[in-house]
Amino acid sequence: MQIKRRCIALFFILLLLSPYFVIASHLEKNIFILTTENGLYKDVDSSNSHYLAIRYLTSIGVVEGYDNGYFKPNEPIKRAELMKILMDSFYSDYIKSDDLSCFRDVPSYEWFTKRICKAKKKKIIDGFKHDGLFHPEK
Repeated sequence: MQIKRRCIALFFILLLLSPYFVIASHLEKNIFILTTENGLYKDVDSSNSHYLAIRYLTSIGVVEGYDNGYFKPNEPIKRAELMKILMDSFYSDYIKSDDLSCFRDVPSYEWFTKRICKAKKKKIIDGFKHDGLFHPEK
C-alpha cells in the first residue's frame, strides 16, 4: 500500500495539534487562519480536502513542495520525504548529527542524509531485511 503525500500531511497536522486543539469541521474558522499568499502550490487550492493541513505544515517548515511550485498531494510519499517530516517534527536535533554513513544507499551529500542517519541511530528505522539498505527513493 502506498501512502499519499496529502494523507501524511493530514496525519502530521492531527498528530502535532491534537494535544492542543479539538479538530472540528470548522477548523479554519475556529483554530487557525494562516496568512500566506493565495495559491500556496499550483496543485493545492482551498477546495482540496487536505488544504489546511498542507498549508499549516508548509508554514512551519515541516513539508515542502517541489522546486517547480507543485506539492503533488496524490503522489506516494517516498521514505526520504517521510523521514524529513518525522525528524523535522519531533527530532530537530538531527542537524547536529555527524553521522553521514548509516546506509550504503544514503549518500553523505543528500538533503535527507542527516535525518535518516539520526532516525537510524534512535532506532526509529532500519534497513530492509533482504539487503540492509534504506531505499530512500521508495
